[in-house]
Amino acid sequence: QFNNIFPQEKVYLEFDNSAYFQGESIWFKAFVTEASTLKRAPSKVLYVDLVAPGGEVLQQQKLKVVGGQADGGFALLDASTGQAREKRGMVNYPSGFYEVRAYTQNMLDFDQNSFFSRIFPIYLQPKRDGDYDQSFVREEEHPELNLPREYDDENKKINVDFYPEGGDMVVGLPSNIAFYCYGPTGESIDGKVSVGENSYSTVHNGMGSFVLIPDGVRESVKFISGDGKTRNFRLPKALRSGYTMIMTENSDSIFRAQVFRTSDRNEREVGVTVTCRGELIGFDILGGADTTDFVMKSSTWPVGVCRVTLFNQDGMILASRSFFHSNSRFSAPVIDVDTDSMSRVGFGKQVMRFSLHDRLGNPIRDRFCLSVSDIADYGNGSTDNIMSNLLLSSDLKGYIRNPDYYLESNDSVHARDLNLLTLVHGWERYEWRTMSGIEEFNEKHRVEDSLTMNGWVLTYMKRDPVSGAEVQASVVPKDKTKSGSFKYMTDSDGY
Repeated sequence: QFNNIFPQEKVYLEFDNSAYFQGESIWFKAFVTEASTLKRAPSKVLYVDLVAPGGEVLQQQKLKVVGGQADGGFALLDASTGQAREKRGMVNYPSGFYEVRAYTQNMLDFDQNSFFSRIFPIYLQPKRDGDYDQSFVREEEHPELNLPREYDDENKKINVDFYPEGGDMVVGLPSNIAFYCYGPTGESIDGKVSVGENSYSTVHNGMGSFVLIPDGVRESVKFISGDGKTRNFRLPKALRSGYTMIMTENSDSIFRAQVFRTSDRNEREVGVTVTCRGELIGFDILGGADTTDFVMKSSTWPVGVCRVTLFNQDGMILASRSFFHSNSRFSAPVIDVDTDSMSRVGFGKQVMRFSLHDRLGNPIRDRFCLSVSDIADYGNGSTDNIMSNLLLSSDLKGYIRNPDYYLESNDSVHARDLNLLTLVHGWERYEWRTMSGIEEFNEKHRVEDSLTMNGWVLTYMKRDPVSGAEVQASVVPKDKTKSGSFKYMTDSDGY
């Protein structure tokens, strides 16, 4: 019932480019959806912030959402005060890395990791029009934010993080352990991990995995990079008592996993839930065996990041992990493009024909947006699109390199890499203990179906709240044809 009472929302912005020059405008199209169903969201107001390299909000737009869509833009011009503009005219924002952040009021109730965010490089304006090859991001514009990073001897070397499937390693129980190898600036590193006499190579973007049965002694691990550099690590400490879980099959029709527990555990029954974007899509009750192989039918499960959670009757989570469920019964519509020429001539006329159809070839009538940009990539390196964002990256924490790669095919290689990605980037956007009612949810913001005005009345000097004050306000449109007004009494907090 949680999603029915407290629905979450997702926002995705499609931009007209992946990088910009000083003085240009950032144009975007926004899509606002329900998080669980990905249908049009009920919110009617979208907030979009332009954030400076130093973290200051330079501009904020409140956009009217119609049919789950909105559009807007930011001119990269410093228009801070009218008096300054009159004296010096418009001034470009400094070169640097700027963030565009988008959210609804509803999303403020949840983790801010759920906000849409995209970082853009703003390049120096070219000295001559069209001379883009000489442009770059001037970091010295913000010297206090762009000091050369100094790394100690440890950080100059290789870093490896370990992620036991289900959450913990337990002494005497099999555990599937994913690992991610990266350098001091976060770039992935390929190589191999040696555990005892066995070695395990990275298989994609510095990620890999191995199965281990801990014996109670913290294992020493050696990582050897492709260029021969080595570094030693220790695995996370294994628990003496608990559960482990290993997913063994995840297909269109079947989900299968093995659950192991230590003999001292006395739960006679444990529950298993599978959720997708906060909606319950699978449930089962397992007996009290030390080893259990459980199977669920997944033919009706939607496509996207799911979460399997093992718990006891007290609501304690025993094991939990994210995974991506692909289902060939659900496929995205296809846009076909027919053009008279693949070459583009400046200011030349081009004819392009578009057709939209489902996977069976049946035509579909709907809206879509088109952006045209230079093929030269000056950009931010992101390949996120509306499909990869709403289905994948919005439900995983941290930066994902080339997220569209994971959804371009459903073969065994992509499925393996996608499984590793969900183990390494697993994040509980939808808090299980909150959704199940064990922990209280404090709702502060409702779905905003129109613009709202709120605030406090405080004393001038001490900023103490003033209760019982009558507040009067009027909203007058630019054409002054119709205005609205209201009165309100402040509460004990001056709100």
